[in-house]
Amino acid sequence: MPLLLIKIFKMGITEKLIRKLDNSKAFTFAEVDIFSNEKAWISTGSPSLDYRLKTFGWPTGIIEITGESQSGKTTLSLHAMKQNILQYKDRAVTVILSSERRDNRELALMMNVPVEEIMIVNTSTVEAVFDEMSRIVDATNKLFEEEKRKDKPRFLFVWDSLGQTPSKAEISAMKIRKEARLKGDEDKNPQMAAAAKAIQLGLRSTAILSDENELTFFIINRSYDNMNSPGKTSYGGKAMKYWPKMRFDLVRTSDVKVGEDVVGQITEVKVIKTDFDRPKQKFPIEIGYGYGIVLGDEDIKFAINEGLLKKYGAYGAKFNDKLKWSSRRELYEHYENRNPMLKILLMKLTSRFHSLVVEERESRLKK
Repeated sequence: MPLLLIKIFKMGITEKLIRKLDNSKAFTFAEVDIFSNEKAWISTGSPSLDYRLKTFGWPTGIIEITGESQSGKTTLSLHAMKQNILQYKDRAVTVILSSERRDNRELALMMNVPVEEIMIVNTSTVEAVFDEMSRIVDATNKLFEEEKRKDKPRFLFVWDSLGQTPSKAEISAMKIRKEARLKGDEDKNPQMAAAAKAIQLGLRSTAILSDENELTFFIINRSYDNMNSPGKTSYGGKAMKYWPKMRFDLVRTSDVKVGEDVVGQITEVKVIKTDFDRPKQKFPIEIGYGYGIVLGDEDIKFAINEGLLKKYGAYGAKFNDKLKWSSRRELYEHYENRNPMLKILLMKLTSRFHSLVVEERESRLKK
């Protein structure tokens, strides 16, 4: 019997069926690898947070960040924008879909975010958010085709924010209600929960866009006390539970002080949902006021253990003669002075953490 026929004869039923079907659509479950199949990552800006999430940062698809005021939502979104531009350079398309009209340019500049590379599109309704995103994707892809570029755009859309954006039906309902109140007809109280349906349809279309493009949709949302059960909830209805690849809730837990001065905060990143690891985990990040995410204790300890930093004094560490500190105040001064060595250290530290993600992942798969 020919060798090829012997090989086919020994195949299992699944492999035989796959050979008869379209191999681009049919494959074994063993070949499914959501991490390796991810098209493009954006670092969170925190090397240790990337590592704790068991990823290289934010994946393509839908990401939701919730939290109360001053919890760090804007900081994380600005870092995502900054990293998208740094990592993907002239193919990065970075857009703020602005509903609140409170885009903090001053904070972005202090964090050294390249604001000239970021587009802001004002959106007054939920429907407009998704319409504008689709329109920008189509226009960008057409531009790349016209310029005969061989690469593809790397999209990052930041919606600020879901909780502040009404649907068209809600706006219409508010107008009807106002007119009824002026006429003294208080019985006319139309249903105003149409936003959830608009969000559901929009997220469905976004999922399709992200499948076809290198696209991350970063949704900023607000959490509030749940009246029906203990804990907090957020806007968006059930759709927000199902469509995102990752969902997080941010909680400001403590101040970072230098002497008597409050210079930053510790924010707890609570993982509500993730496709890449276990949910219900909590990871701290350190946010310096005006600087964004700064090197925390975990980053510094890891860098010393890996030989990227050397101990320097009782508290501090040393990268080279141009980047060393013996106190937290001195470390923050490097951020204030925008020491270029910080960027180099961050790149090396991120690369090492990402290598560790791959090593640990491969080790788990072998077991």
